[in-house]
Amino acid sequence: MIMSLFLQTKEFSKPNPST
Repeated sequence: MIMSLFLQTKEFSKPNPST
């Protein structure tokens, strides 16, 4: 579960941060 969240967060922050 933690790994999934970590991977998701990483992938989420991976894309060019335009925010």
